[in-house]
Amino acid sequence: MRERLSALLSAGGYEVKITGKGRDALALAKEEHFALYLIDSKLPDMIGIEVVRELNEFDQNALSILITPFAAKETGIEALKAGAYFLHRAACKHGGVAGSDQPSL
Repeated sequence: MRERLSALLSAGGYEVKITGKGRDALALAKEEHFALYLIDSKLPDMIGIEVVRELNEFDQNALSILITPFAAKETGIEALKAGAYFLHRAACKHGGVAGSDQPSL
């Protein structure tokens, strides 16, 4: 999903930087500011909500969207309390990204 979203955003003229781990993303975010952070809910080294919390500790203007196929109402509330702007339920289908354009809450 990460590569597909990167390709879609790059094709739209956006500069995109990707990483597959939360700690790597936080290190990159400390080096430079990004207009938007798209964060997977489950990363190999930490959960997405932790990434959102840590991002907001040093960048209060961080605009974070948490992407998850596991969206329960409680997860959405926790994500928003952590500072996520939006929780998006998405599922991968045949190498693409499918999901609702409606908020989970």
